[in-house]
Amino acid sequence: MQLGIVGLGRMGGNIARRLMRAGHRTVVHDRNREAVTTLEAEGAQGAHDLGALIQKLKAPRAVWVMLPAGEPTEQTIAQLAELLEPGDAIIDGGNTFYKDDMRRAAELAKRGLHYLDVGTSGGVWGLERGYCMMIGGEQAVFERLEPLFKTLAPGVGDIPRTQGRSGEHERAEHGYIHAGPPGAGHYVKMIHNGIEYGLMQAYAEGFDLLRSKGGPELPEAQRFDLNVADIAEVWRRGSVVTSWLLDLTADALVADPALSEFSGSVSDSGEGRWTIDAAVEQAVPVPVLSSALFARFRSRQQQGTFGDKVLSAMRLGFGGHVEKKRG
Repeated sequence: MQLGIVGLGRMGGNIARRLMRAGHRTVVHDRNREAVTTLEAEGAQGAHDLGALIQKLKAPRAVWVMLPAGEPTEQTIAQLAELLEPGDAIIDGGNTFYKDDMRRAAELAKRGLHYLDVGTSGGVWGLERGYCMMIGGEQAVFERLEPLFKTLAPGVGDIPRTQGRSGEHERAEHGYIHAGPPGAGHYVKMIHNGIEYGLMQAYAEGFDLLRSKGGPELPEAQRFDLNVADIAEVWRRGSVVTSWLLDLTADALVADPALSEFSGSVSDSGEGRWTIDAAVEQAVPVPVLSSALFARFRSRQQQGTFGDKVLSAMRLGFGGHVEKKRG
């Protein structure tokens, strides 16, 4: 299949590469011309602007927008809407607020354009591991573009099958789902990221406790000099708390047990706040997720703890997120 991709950052470029490796054709555009020429050398068709990108795509077209949520995505989709023709589809693979998806889908439908929101998880590892995708939009459009999603997804791999599932492997077992109507994909991804906040905070606080057991706050007879790198490693093997986040933590602690390259200023990318807003709207108590979000606010205002550094190390590990200055 053919796909246009706008935005060739940490994930957009690798989405193009994973598709091309499987034989799909991509037409790519980014304000950074170097990013375009790099992918051209790897087999993509480059486009110097959105108009050129549209001209190189065959109808019915599909354009994947992989840009920061907010104005960059909003403006790009508005421009694409002026250029595309009825029957074409716009895919938003970023971390957009799900109510914006619902609004956009309704506006685009008046022009005969289709819209899919794709909550995409996989970070900088997606090229090799694949991307977990939660997709909202019209069922028929999803099915038309499904070969793209199946290529981008991790696939069944060697993960043991969940007890009770049988027969042919379903989409969810391949790593992607059609979650529901417009907005449903990003809603599911929003909750995913809220849970991610809570999981990361639990690891961070636990490792902070382990490391501080040797601190001066305790009587000397009660202090333990614990090897946190070894603890992370042993937990990876047979423990009920094992996970990819723990793997990334173990990697970081082996490289530098003190995590001295990190300040512990932990950003939030928006989805955590939206998750708490949704909880208020739906009257669902989420004390763990709320505390995890507020802990990130605190980390940017005060001296970072060792736990905050663990959070920063995990964020760098899975998403390439670099710490921002406090304030």
